[in-house]
Amino acid sequence: MSILYSPKEQFVNYPVLALSFTKTNSSFYLLVAAVLLLGTNLILLFSPFNLLVQNNRQILKESLYNTA
Repeated sequence: MSILYSPKEQFVNYPVLALSFTKTNSSFYLLVAAVLLLGTNLILLFSPFNLLVQNNRQILKESLYNTA
């Protein structure tokens, strides 16, 4: 447990991964999360076994199943 010597010390931004950002560390973490989510979505979208995005054949099968 660290001791705070100043009330403003809790708002000091320490560098993350030895990089210094002009904004805040939380904006860095938000950027990392956005890049990871975008990368995951792109990998799933362009994968050869694409099970998340339906093609026309799957839409036809489901619509025939729902009408029967």
